[in-house]
Amino acid sequence: MIRAISFDLFDTLVDLDLSGLPTIFLGHEQLPSTVGALYEIVPQEPFRDLESFAEALSTVDRDIRKKQITEGIEISTKARFERFVDSRFDLKKTESSDLVEALRTKHMELFRQQVTVPAHHTGVLKELGKRFPLFVCSNFTDSSCANQVLRESNFTEYFQEIVISDDVGIRKPRKEIFDVVIKASGFCASEILHVGDNLEADVRGAKSCAMQAAWITRQIPDTSKKLRSYNGPDPDFKISDLGDLLNF
Repeated sequence: MIRAISFDLFDTLVDLDLSGLPTIFLGHEQLPSTVGALYEIVPQEPFRDLESFAEALSTVDRDIRKKQITEGIEISTKARFERFVDSRFDLKKTESSDLVEALRTKHMELFRQQVTVPAHHTGVLKELGKRFPLFVCSNFTDSSCANQVLRESNFTEYFQEIVISDDVGIRKPRKEIFDVVIKASGFCASEILHVGDNLEADVRGAKSCAMQAAWITRQIPDTSKKLRSYNGPDPDFKISDLGDLLNF
């Protein structure tokens, strides 16, 4: 029996296509990235060119990604830029803080512009909200941006609680972030359905907490390939669109 539903955010409730980011050229490669816009913000003195700036930022990113993957902890966008600024610039505290916030704001502004909202999702959430308490449970490095995405999508009113890894400090599939949803719902874990597009983060994570899991495949071009590379527990449900939940 399903008594509550939690949702992943990106490519579940809203769509995210980063190919629309500004294009930069690094070596012989053309990439969509926020790096060019960020380069325009920082003092130029420590860097020879855009490529050296991009490599310096990537060095910080590689360390962060390693911790996220191996330890399952969340490191915020703000912390990312703090590490970068502290390692590359000799600035006063207020100057450093201002630069970090300028980088975070620009990065998230460009990121947010790549979000689109399927037109029928509002109606789906409205109908589901009449039958179930709804929650968000999402990995994301900037909770203020995630909440802004939900507000701009006109989704906020449908959710009893919005749980973002940036606030919890823990990323899916670790159980601690799901535990926040379980506690907030007041139901047994087995009575909560978690819906998400990522087999590792969403399906494995939810199933490890005894929650039910629905794998949404609308944004996944080759589901067979994804399943072949995954060795975790099977989802309880496989759905191609959020509207399929109306049949539950």
